Amino acid sequence: MLRPDGLLLVSTRHYDDLLRDRPVSTPPQVHRNIDCADSEERAVTFQLWHWHDDGEHYDLEHFQVLPAGEEWRVQVRRTTY
Repeated sequence: MLRPDGLLLVSTRHYDDLLRDRPVSTPPQVHRNIDCADSEERAVTFQLWHWHDDGEHYDLEHFQVLPAGEEWRVQVRRTTY
């Protein structure tokens, strides 16, 4: 449910282009780390797409590369579109 002063954002992709081109990934994007709102730490996100034989569905892996002290840690979320 959207709050009275809430914001709803709706977007669509060019699905015909995706079905034709069948990309295997998205370009990396750099964001300020949302887990540390008062920090200047950055996070890198990108997706890998594994297309099904039907050419219409794909398994998506969403990667988030997050700072962890002097190193980085990776979170992965998976779904099928």
